[in-house]
Amino acid sequence: RAMRGWGRHSIPRRRLPLPFPALTALVGWMVQMGYLWTAVALLLSFFLYLRPGELLALRAEYLTAPIPTAGLKYWTTTLALEEDGRATKTGMYDEALLLDLPHHAVFYPWQRMLRGKRRPTESLWIHSHTDMIRQLSLAARLNSWRPLVTTMVMTMATSGGLQTSVLN
Repeated sequence: RAMRGWGRHSIPRRRLPLPFPALTALVGWMVQMGYLWTAVALLLSFFLYLRPGELLALRAEYLTAPIPTAGLKYWTTTLALEEDGRATKTGMYDEALLLDLPHHAVFYPWQRMLRGKRRPTESLWIHSHTDMIRQLSLAARLNSWRPLVTTMVMTMATSGGLQTSVLN
């Protein structure tokens, strides 16, 4: 029974994360081009090691601001709320992820922007999955990091069930 539980948490085929310098270059370019929401999505997915489906399913109610009086010093993102009936890929519910490392602090103002005045059940993203893929595809065509970004786009496209024709 313990081995079965461990097997759910030890997924054998994990992708290596994007190198942080490549991520910051890509995020900087996205911000410069006016693709702020896609830049924020990339940072959040990197910091929390989110799968594309998990990232795109985030709603305002999943982000919790720090509450120092309650002992919560960091922003928290909750995945797979049990009441939604969708577990994570490893079969977990109510998985809380903290943005508690020093380099995460750069993201705090953007978390406030994401929450904004949204209703709790509203999506965090103002752009569609397709829009984000198109913006990443443009980055791949215009910059020397094409192989890196193309891999990210293909990963997002296939996980979201999109046709690769969106990439062209």
